[in-house]
Amino acid sequence: MSSHNFFTAFPQKLLKTSSRPPFSLLFLALLVLILVTSCTYFKSDKGKLTGKEDVTTLQSALIDMSEDEIRKRFGEPTMVSKTPENHILWTYRPSWKVVPDNASTLYVEFQEGKVVKVLKVR
Repeated sequence: MSSHNFFTAFPQKLLKTSSRPPFSLLFLALLVLILVTSCTYFKSDKGKLTGKEDVTTLQSALIDMSEDEIRKRFGEPTMVSKTPENHILWTYRPSWKVVPDNASTLYVEFQEGKVVKVLKVR
């Protein structure tokens, strides 16, 4: 005879314990809480790109700002590049997106340390 007895009462007791309604409800509530908190964590973007600001209002507010002022307002840029006219171009993209596209991307162009052009993709 083998030393393992598969006909013990332990699996049945375990099934009865885990299938009780309070345990199931507590487990489900914990799962929903984790799901909600993770969604709100990824949704927050530190106010970088709200999407509520109008492009003309945004452009008029940012023109002639320095690089330090832009960095204070939006944080570090996602990407820094140079245009063919030798202007510096900062790109701000949302940190997390389901579909990778250019929606809500902000482009800030600098000439001699001052903002000369702002473009926000809708």
